[in-house]
Amino acid sequence: MSGNIFGGKGYAGIASYLATGTGNIVTQANNFYVALNANNSARVDRSSSSQAESESTIGAPSGPFKVCIGKYDDAAADKCGTARTFNTGAYKFSIFGHMFDTIDFTNRDNVGLRVKVRRLLFFFFSYPFQSLRRR
Repeated sequence: MSGNIFGGKGYAGIASYLATGTGNIVTQANNFYVALNANNSARVDRSSSSQAESESTIGAPSGPFKVCIGKYDDAAADKCGTARTFNTGAYKFSIFGHMFDTIDFTNRDNVGLRVKVRRLLFFFFSYPFQSLRRR
């Protein structure tokens, strides 16, 4: 997870996880660390924390903040839908942010962005193309 303050107006970051265990990860929320304002940017050492959520010695100053990553569900008490499953070997990538200034989003109190990343396979050869011909 990494992030930064941008222009003194907000905080944005990314978090990525590779599920390497033997079982699937099932969750409807993710925890994020952020700066709450431009004046509160002191790094926090969480490397010796008993919670084991972060091993960073230069972490963001505030958090963790629990954020729903499930599909919006108006019927749910917390509006967060059913849990998502990340199979072993899956790569999870999140973009998150926090605005410091008041912004009129007209009846909304947050903005979310989900990005789907696809794996592409490329081969690079150090030999001229002609040298790959069958002889």
